[in-house]
Amino acid sequence: MNKDEAAEFLRVSVRTLQRYAKNGRVKVTYKHSKAGGTEAVFDEAGLKALKDELARGEVRAVIAQPQAESKSLTTTPRDMTQVVALVAAAIRENIQPAQQGDSLSDLSAKLTLTEKEAARLSGLPVAEIRRARKAGKLSSIKTGSGHRISQEVLRAYTKNRLKKG
Repeated sequence: MNKDEAAEFLRVSVRTLQRYAKNGRVKVTYKHSKAGGTEAVFDEAGLKALKDELARGEVRAVIAQPQAESKSLTTTPRDMTQVVALVAAAIRENIQPAQQGDSLSDLSAKLTLTEKEAARLSGLPVAEIRRARKAGKLSSIKTGSGHRISQEVLRAYTKNRLKKG
């Protein structure tokens, strides 16, 4: 079946059908069309199985994982609280901690800092660090496309800034 026929068969939009295919809920193959492009061909047995799954009201949470196969969880929930619990469990299982960059103790051990690191360590906005550097109030070393600011220069700048109020 082509994508329009498959979407009509499932009684969903073409976009929803494409999401099902992307998440592995229905098998799709591509063949060359007469117009020179490619055409999606959906597996009829897979479409029938998905239609039955949708008719039973099954919830299948699919968690995409980078550089790995997707994990899926299939069950028939009794009520909405079960749906929420299943989705929350799937998210907790696959969540990764946010990347916050270097910790402040790691930054304080560096001899020179980027503008972003200097802002993080000093508590000042990056824009202020950049303006001070451009105005000559913070001396820096040009490195490639960025600038490095020494810890000593940053401490002196913040100390003077506090004195001026």
